[in-house]
Amino acid sequence: MQQASSHLLLSSVFRNGIAALAKSLSRSLAGRGIRVNTVAPGYFDTGRVGARIDAMVAQEGIARDRAGAAIAGGVPMGRADELAELVAFVIEGRAPFLNGASIAIDGGAGRTILRPPPRKPAPGGGDQPLARA
Repeated sequence: MQQASSHLLLSSVFRNGIAALAKSLSRSLAGRGIRVNTVAPGYFDTGRVGARIDAMVAQEGIARDRAGAAIAGGVPMGRADELAELVAFVIEGRAPFLNGASIAIDGGAGRTILRPPPRKPAPGGGDQPLARA
């Protein structure tokens, strides 16, 4: 997860926890050939999102397409089949080196560019961040 959402507090907490768990598991299970990745979807045209759009239309009296654009952050909403295609690619094994990744599929709505800190082997195994100047 790249950005916390103030209107989805519990979802934000759980998404971050799941991402951290998946990252830890990906490292510890890699030697057994087990890959662990997460897919972080943006807004997709689903029943739950449709209900939010309907509520916004009723509460604010705006057009449905305007409400959808506001909820999706100004980018088009995805279709469920697009999300399914990505998940199928990740799990079917065509990218065996893909491990420990969190893949955003959000139509470009995310604004964060992630750059992990450089790492060096720690004494006794594991990694630790390099000191930055």
